[in-house]
Amino acid sequence: MIGSKFTPSEELNKLGFRLALFHTWPLEKAVKTLAEMGYKSLELCLEHPELSPDKLTEKEISRIKKIIEDGGLRVSSVSYFSSGDDVSVALEEQKGGVELARELDCRILVVGTLPEAADPDGKKTYRALEELLRLAEEKGVTIAVEPEPETVINGLFEFSVLASRVAGSPLGLSLNIGHVALTEGDVAAAIEEWAPFIMNAHISDVRRHEHVHLLPGDGHLDIYKMVMTLRENDFSGDLIIDLSQTQEAPDQLARIAMERCREMFS
Repeated sequence: MIGSKFTPSEELNKLGFRLALFHTWPLEKAVKTLAEMGYKSLELCLEHPELSPDKLTEKEISRIKKIIEDGGLRVSSVSYFSSGDDVSVALEEQKGGVELARELDCRILVVGTLPEAADPDGKKTYRALEELLRLAEEKGVTIAVEPEPETVINGLFEFSVLASRVAGSPLGLSLNIGHVALTEGDVAAAIEEWAPFIMNAHISDVRRHEHVHLLPGDGHLDIYKMVMTLRENDFSGDLIIDLSQTQEAPDQLARIAMERCREMFS
């Protein structure tokens, strides 16, 4: 573990799971299941019906906090990735995410951007992000934008344009190692260049040129090396497993991911 801040057992204590895969499960059951597997943190996804901002009353937020505390987990971030083409709808959901991130004291909201075809010149997306960043600054929350193939913020070039445009705002980078492998090629070099911006790390494998979030070990990436590069460049946050939906049950995928991470960090 030369160059890492953490021992193997400590890396496992930094392992979390993105809750989107469990969007059809009751929140309490999903949290309990992931905790029993050994996960230590969660990325709470607003796409889960129990986390929809229009349902988040003070009483409901207290219930969510209790579920997470009873599971012995922490919240690493809140996220929202729009599946639609309406930037105004996405913005309202993301504003609710800012409030939830503040209430849960994780202080990070991870967001994706619209499909490129829905906003070809990116103008609507940039205006919406500028508005979201103003709110986030008021609330003490960082907006970690995740570049994703075929969206407005497709890769790190587009992220750099955004960063220049909103310099001085609470903008961070959510680095998905699979996305970066697809859009940039050299993940280690991208981590080194953008390290000061990295606020969130999504872990999944990919096969060359296929935008599918695979289990660690099912693609071509050297995930261990990439984690070490993150650590060597002062990223001390959680490692959030982020998988695509398949025919397998989400708990089965989460269990296999944990087993493979235990092997990787042994």
